[in-house]
Amino acid sequence: MDKEPFAKVHVAMREKKWSSALRMLLDVHTGALSENFLDDKNHAWYCIGDIYFRQEKYALAKQSFKKSVSYRCSDDEALMAIGNCYDALKRPRLAERYFRKALSVSLSAKSRAKATFNLANSLLDQARFDEAITLFEQLIKDHVSIRSSAKKNLMFAQSRRKIVSGKG
Repeated sequence: MDKEPFAKVHVAMREKKWSSALRMLLDVHTGALSENFLDDKNHAWYCIGDIYFRQEKYALAKQSFKKSVSYRCSDDEALMAIGNCYDALKRPRLAERYFRKALSVSLSAKSRAKATFNLANSLLDQARFDEAITLFEQLIKDHVSIRSSAKKNLMFAQSRRKIVSGKG
C-alpha cells in the first residue's frame, strides 16, 4: 500500500487544516472514502473521526470511528475514541460500554491504563462512586504515567460520594 496519501493527510492534520485533510480522505460528491485510501479503511475512517472530534462534531466523529471499527473490530484506539465521543455527548453509559470493549482488546499497559481511567470517569459521571474509586485506586497503584490524574479524580470521587451519602 502506498503510504504517501496518509503522509499528506497527517501533515494537514498536524497543521490543523481539517477541511484539506477531509477533502483528501473523502469523495466530496459521495461522502465515501477516496480511492487512495481504500487499502486501509480502518485508518482512513479513524483519521476522519479524529478530524471531526477535534472540530467538536462528536456525532460525526462517533459515526466515523464506528466505521473504523467495522474494518478492524480489535482496534482499541477506535473503541476508546467512540467512548470519548459518547462522553462528549454526555452519554456516560454508552461511553462505559465502549471503554469496556477497548479494555477487552487492549494489549499494551498504556492502552489499558487509558481505557481504565476513562472507564472510571464514566462511572464517576454515572454517580457509581464505589466502582470509580476502586478503579482510580488501582490506577494509582499500577500506572505511574497517570497516577497524578487518577489521584485528583479519586479525591473528587470520594468527596462526591460523601456529599451524596450525606456524610460530607
